[in-house]
Amino acid sequence: MEKWAEQYSDLRLKLIREEVCRGKAYALKYVNGEVVVIADSDAFWPSDAIVKAVKRLSDTSVGAVSCLKKPLKPSVAEVEWGYRQYYNVLRVAESKAYSTTIFHGELAAFKAGLLKDVDGFPTDMEAYDSYAATKIALMGFRAIIPDDLWIEEMVSKEKYFSWRVRRAHHLIQHFIKALRTEKTHRGLKWVLLAEGSLHLVNLWILAATSLFIISAIAYHGLASWTILTLELLLLALKPYRTWVTTQLCLIAGAVRNLYTKEIAWA
Repeated sequence: MEKWAEQYSDLRLKLIREEVCRGKAYALKYVNGEVVVIADSDAFWPSDAIVKAVKRLSDTSVGAVSCLKKPLKPSVAEVEWGYRQYYNVLRVAESKAYSTTIFHGELAAFKAGLLKDVDGFPTDMEAYDSYAATKIALMGFRAIIPDDLWIEEMVSKEKYFSWRVRRAHHLIQHFIKALRTEKTHRGLKWVLLAEGSLHLVNLWILAATSLFIISAIAYHGLASWTILTLELLLLALKPYRTWVTTQLCLIAGAVRNLYTKEIAWA
């Protein structure tokens, strides 16, 4: 960072060193500009990323902007991209309808005044960017992900599943907290309910049906084996395989949330 700053001496840079990584929430006290932009070390931005984000914030109805993500690393990129194709469509659709409830720490921009109004980023949860964006949307300002703001994200092959589970774990915490808020906004209500059901309810459909099929095998023989075989054959289809993988990560995240509330900063 210091070497980079030497190349751009016209920029004001304050480098904050901490002995323990505590996330971005603690850095907000150093911010005094009109726009707060956050990033992650595993993200690669196009040169016009900031311009696109700030341009969207010039709209008085918009309070926060985030990005769409393309996975890097070919070894796991196919699996992650299969998930992202559907995930990105949802984020853009929600943004066009009114506002999305999921933001990305790889690139997110907030109007500083609104971020202050919602008490900044929470320090008791890792999905602080999504929660802050949702609170801004509950105030009546849109929190959006435009369809032309893309970044590339490094994806670890060795820790891919644990990374997905950790992310699911933190999103579950976010929606549990967001759905408890007494303040609602008509434009966000159905988006919040839909995403809440996807992350808190829908995941148990796979678990329930799988247990039902397995338990039914002992009583119904051939019919249950046939259904189980069809389920396994469906895994050859990419959309179904993507859905199953996502549900398994959410189930693991939900179980993890039962016994630990720890915040695992990345």
